[in-house]
Amino acid sequence: MNEPRDHHDAKRSLRRTVLERLATVPSSQRARASTALVARLTSTFARASTLMAYLAADHEPDLSDFLMHRLASGQPLALPRADWTTNRIDPVV
Repeated sequence: MNEPRDHHDAKRSLRRTVLERLATVPSSQRARASTALVARLTSTFARASTLMAYLAADHEPDLSDFLMHRLASGQPLALPRADWTTNRIDPVV
């Protein structure tokens, strides 16, 4: 059995399942959950130095208010930059 390939396939299947389930969550419920998450992140990471976050894709929690709060307060923030030709993700401040 080829374990790295099996691991890759299992990970891809899990991602697909999670995305399918997230797609069934009503947008109003996602919005409430995003607001609650932003409040928690803001208080939890208020004194953190640099954070790495992400820009939400469809059906992911919207962190834009948290990201804007960090930037407005002058706190460093890194976002991932993906290079799919090399399969690398690098943080960009």
